[in-house]
Amino acid sequence: MTEIAAATLRLLVLERTATRDATMPTRVMIVEDDLHIALLLQYNLEAAGFDVAHVDRGDEAESSINERVPDLLLLDWVLPGVSGIELCRRIRKQPATSLLPIIMLTARTERADREFATRMGANEFMTKPFAVGEVLARIRSLLASLSLQTA
Repeated sequence: MTEIAAATLRLLVLERTATRDATMPTRVMIVEDDLHIALLLQYNLEAAGFDVAHVDRGDEAESSINERVPDLLLLDWVLPGVSGIELCRRIRKQPATSLLPIIMLTARTERADREFATRMGANEFMTKPFAVGEVLARIRSLLASLSLQTA
């Protein structure tokens, strides 16, 4: 990470934490059009202590993120409105969200898809079906690495 990116990340985290109550749980946004998957994730994330928002369309997710930036995004690739991969690209171009941790959840399994998602800005790439415990572990790992980078 370049010094400028690290400094920007520190400022964004400081800005978010300054506007949040210390007791507020970490906010995770699920962008998933399969209701069964979304409810499974939401139930388990809430049970783990996360504040969860769910949106089932890419364009609605973009609007919601512009109103209130979550701490982490779980993003499906294939979505109505705007695709998850396009949303990921747009998020990375905006200064306020350029460093938002993104885990791409998708049925795509090809190496080329994984590489493309990484180039578009996904921090992690998980294929469906997935183990909820692994999703939780990756969320915690990404958030921990973010806090280490800003320390």
